[in-house]
Formats: sequence, C-alpha cells, structure tokens
Amino acid sequence: LPEATARRLQSALDDTRNRMGFPGVIAGVWTRDGSWTGVAGTAAPDRGPAPDLGAATRIGSISKTFTVTLLLQLAAEGRVSLDDPIGRRFPGIPNPNARLADLASMRSGIPDYTTDETFQREMLTEPKTAFTADRLIAFARLHPAEFAPGARFAWSNTNIVLLGRVIAEVTEIGRAHV
Repeated sequence: LPEATARRLQSALDDTRNRMGFPGVIAGVWTRDGSWTGVAGTAAPDRGPAPDLGAATRIGSISKTFTVTLLLQLAAEGRVSLDDPIGRRFPGIPNPNARLADLASMRSGIPDYTTDETFQREMLTEPKTAFTADRLIAFARLHPAEFAPGARFAWSNTNIVLLGRVIAEVTEIGRAHV
C-alpha cells in the first residue's frame, strides 16, 4: 500500500491500542492494491519487545465472524442462497434440511464436533494434531441431530466448518486449494 496509507493505518492501530488499553496488537490489511501489517505496544503487559509478526497467533472464535460475513457477501452477490439446504452439498450430515442461514445463526441442530469423545481425546493427547475440515465434519456425522433446524439456538463449531467448505466451493480461493 502507499506509504501515506500505511502511516494512517499505523496511526489508527496506535490510537486504538491506547484507547482500548491493550498491551500489544497486531493488525493486517490485504487488498488488491497491496498489503500492510503493523504492530503496536508490547508482547506482554508493561514490558518486553513489540509483538512478533512471525509468531503464531491464536484467533479463536473470531473466525466465525469472518466466515459468516463472507457467506453474507457471497449471498448478496447471488453466488449462494441462504436458503440452500446443507445436505445438498454434504450428504449424510445430521439435519440435511438445515439451511445455510440456520448454520450461520447457530440454529441448525447439527452436532458440535467438539463434543465428540474421540475428538476430545485426540485433541487433548496430541494437541498439535491438525484436523482437516473433512475429519471434523466426520465427527459430527457420528451423532444425531440435536433438534429440528430453526427450532432453537445451540453453538456448533461444525456449522462454521461446513460454511467454510461451502465458501471454498464457490470462490476462486477454494478452487485453487482443491
């Protein structure tokens, strides 16, 4: 990105860190016109070096927000329909009639793979295991649906994995990685 843009982004990052009281922050912007990454503050409260751009950073559940936002953008472009049933793309999934909208709003009734005992045991005994999306979906397929689509709310990480796979199917990024 142009140097003036990079300076404005860094200033915004510095201001946000100060205003929110975070010890340190890392941010990045990637566009068709270029990219920028920046750091502010320290890696630990009140001491230490600046955060390391090369360090692994756990993003946790914020990926759910990114996934659903992208799904909504694709729906606005007409590339997916929020009314599409998930079973059309994933035969054998519990609640095949759950719509993409149900998955995005955590109202699908599809079991959360994190409650599967085999998944929990593998995750706890081998914490560096990289689980593929297909493997996570397979854990959910071992369990019955929890409730009818749209009947109630229940957190399910499986919903986001499935939506990520849908997004990959309809985007250039997904086609490049298949």
